[in-house]
Amino acid sequence: MKHRTVIKASLALLLIGGATWRLCAIEDYRPSVTDTLTSPTPLPASITIDDAVRIALSESTSVLVGDMAVEKERYTYKSAVAQLFPSINLQGSYGYTIKKQVMYLDGFPGAASMPGASSGIEIGRTHNIQGGVTLALPVVNASLWKSISISKENLQLALEKAQTSRVNKVAEVRKAFLQALLAEDSYEVLKKSYANAQRNYQLVENNFKQGLVAQYDLLRSEVQMKNLEPNVLQADDARRMARRSLLILMGVDPETNITLRGSLTDFAPEVLRQYVEAEQNPLEGNATLRELAIQRNLVNEATELKKLAFLPTLNIAGSYTYSFASNDLKLNNSKLWTPHSMVSLSLSFPLFTGGRRIFDLKGQKIALMQFDLNARDAERQVSTAYEEAKDRLRRAARTYSVSEGAVSTAERGYTIAEKRFETGEGTLLEVNDADLSLLQARLNYHQSIYNFLVARCDLDQLTGKGVPEETPREQQK
Repeated sequence: MKHRTVIKASLALLLIGGATWRLCAIEDYRPSVTDTLTSPTPLPASITIDDAVRIALSESTSVLVGDMAVEKERYTYKSAVAQLFPSINLQGSYGYTIKKQVMYLDGFPGAASMPGASSGIEIGRTHNIQGGVTLALPVVNASLWKSISISKENLQLALEKAQTSRVNKVAEVRKAFLQALLAEDSYEVLKKSYANAQRNYQLVENNFKQGLVAQYDLLRSEVQMKNLEPNVLQADDARRMARRSLLILMGVDPETNITLRGSLTDFAPEVLRQYVEAEQNPLEGNATLRELAIQRNLVNEATELKKLAFLPTLNIAGSYTYSFASNDLKLNNSKLWTPHSMVSLSLSFPLFTGGRRIFDLKGQKIALMQFDLNARDAERQVSTAYEEAKDRLRRAARTYSVSEGAVSTAERGYTIAEKRFETGEGTLLEVNDADLSLLQARLNYHQSIYNFLVARCDLDQLTGKGVPEETPREQQK
């Protein structure tokens, strides 16, 4: 009776445990990153460049995919580590014998006098039940430990790629935001120049009515004003397109009504300081170099794994089972329940596999040499790009200093030309030339700030800088 209860309980636990494991496995498989997809991030009415970066990092598909890849590799690593623990299985089986085996006793001494000797004796029982527990544990398995090490390196590589995705997204969004600010500033500069042209036209028109200027001056002033109108319209279209592109990069509906706070001139006081900081940025944080280092470790680990295929493995196993065999399925008969237990050690030593292990090892060594050659080329390309980015930054800083002085000079020239024209000492041509010079100087000034900031973004991207000081989602656990 006791044995029957044990077996029934074991079988019930087997079924319930299997169902529970499946439910838990399914639930555990869901990456926590997906929780961020349930509700969008609320957007403010106006944003700064830092706000745009934070929104993009929370809404970007590429960033979320990178985070999910990290979680996937984390589960893979945990799965590899779990192989070091013993595996315990609850097993149960039932067999119904349809036709039993018949054994004949011909040739045995005294077999002729035994009942049923001529027709044979059936062997076995109709009902066969077995249930028990098995345990297995790896004792010596160098390949298993190396696989765990490889899984850990893959996790580190996924972390680096996720960080690289963040660095790239930050650089893209910052440059797009700066492009939108440049479009806004250019629009405002052209509007101001158009307002100057309108004011000059009104002034010339009044003078023409008083007979102080010729009709040619009036026509020339009107042409100057009308020539600026298409530029203003194009600048208006450009700023709308730049804002739309920015919203798309941020992962936001491009039709969202958002105001961009700030202007390129707000960054002007920081240009020289940022230049000094950027010159000191080391290349050690470069995403490509960091990923190459991890990838080389992976290739080395894979080579070592091929070598470990020559080593033996040692496992320990144990089992404890109860068996029941009967023709009438009377489970209360305790004599029919028989226990069985066993502990075993298994040693496996590979002797010959047709040379497969040797060929695999030689192929892996060639793969390592190939990786080193490609890595050297990649390192040279990164180093070249780094020096080129620093050169662009230096040129942009010098251009900014020159353009800043050009704006002050052009403003003074326009003021003088306007006063000379009002007093009759100067001509309309001087005013127009001064206005165009001022317009070009202001546009060049904003362009120089934009070029410097973009060059700074490129350098930060190469050095792995620019990501907000915020713990990545995958490191919070």
